[in-house]
Amino acid sequence: MENEQANDHPNVAVMPPLLITATLGLALALEQLSNIQFLLPLELIVHQTGIGGVLVMAGMAIAALGGTEFVKKGTNISPHMPSLKLVRTGVYKFTRNPIYIGMLLFQLGISLFLALEWGVLLTGLSATVLHFGVVLREEAYLREKFGKPYEEYLESSKRWL
Repeated sequence: MENEQANDHPNVAVMPPLLITATLGLALALEQLSNIQFLLPLELIVHQTGIGGVLVMAGMAIAALGGTEFVKKGTNISPHMPSLKLVRTGVYKFTRNPIYIGMLLFQLGISLFLALEWGVLLTGLSATVLHFGVVLREEAYLREKFGKPYEEYLESSKRWL
């Protein structure tokens, strides 16, 4: 029984906040090592920082809404802990992955705000790793754990947007 509980999680490849942090760190390092520039024309600086700020705030808000629903329903947020309940309310009516969408918007927003060309480019890498290394594993886990109710949820909601 104890071993079953120890394995009661989706076995994700990476912790999503660590992925976003590492990718932004890599972007900062690559900015210092390379000289690609497509975000820096002076006339766009004000525009890109404004859009970046909006994306950062939107990302934080969307992720917070997702996290709040988990807390309200009494289930774990961490993908290394068991899912206790299937959450289909709040922002989860519209997307199955609001926390990850929020994290990606945050990464893109920070990248635009700081004019990190590599950050913009690496947001695609983060999305790919989240999809294959986290989301698909979580979906398989939730399908096995919750069965038909989860299958119905899959039919009534979008994975991303």
